[in-house]
This record gives sequence, structure tokens and C-alpha cells, in this order.
Amino acid sequence: MRFALIATSAAAMVAIPLVAGAGAPRMSSAEFVSAVRCTAYQDAAHPDADVSLAKFRLNSEATRQSPEAAAEAHKAASEIARAAAAAENTGGLAQRACQGIAAASLAQLQRDA
Repeated sequence: MRFALIATSAAAMVAIPLVAGAGAPRMSSAEFVSAVRCTAYQDAAHPDADVSLAKFRLNSEATRQSPEAAAEAHKAASEIARAAAAAENTGGLAQRACQGIAAASLAQLQRDA
């Protein structure tokens, strides 16, 4: 009986911080929106590139972000997709969009996963 009590207490001490950390955003709203823009530009500029893992991680992060940040990111990605369909050269846009904070945010998100 004592062993069960000790084992349950130890498991709870380990599980509670993990559960609490799972619900918290890993990046700020601005970093999240920048990372979504960067991924959208990369997807538009290089259709043959596999950005599915980045999209999966950003979708996972979207559930942790505020609804406003998620809506802003969705709007930005939609606008980029529409603009890319009308543009001829999206490579330069992708390079500029992914400089600085967006690239760092994606790298951080990939390390945390």
C-alpha cells in the first residue's frame, strides 16, 4: 500500500509540470504569425519543398495561441497564397519573409518538438 502511494505521488510530481507545459504557447503571438508567414512564403516559392512538418508544428502551436493570433496567422497565410498565385517570382519574397525572427521561431519550435 505504501509503495502504491509513493509511486502515485512520484508519477504526479513528474506529470503535472509536463501537462502544464503542454498547454502554454512556445512563442509569442508576433513570432507565431511571423513563422506562419515564413512557412506560407516558403510553400508558395518552393512548391516541391516539403513544409508539411513545419505546418504540422505550427498547427499544433496554433492551438496554444490566442484565437486572435491564430486568426491573424490564418489571414496572413491566405493572403500570401492569393498573392503567390498572382505573382511570378515568389522566391525573393520568401527569402525576405524568413529572415530574422520568423526563421528563429521556426528553429525554436523544431527544437522544442
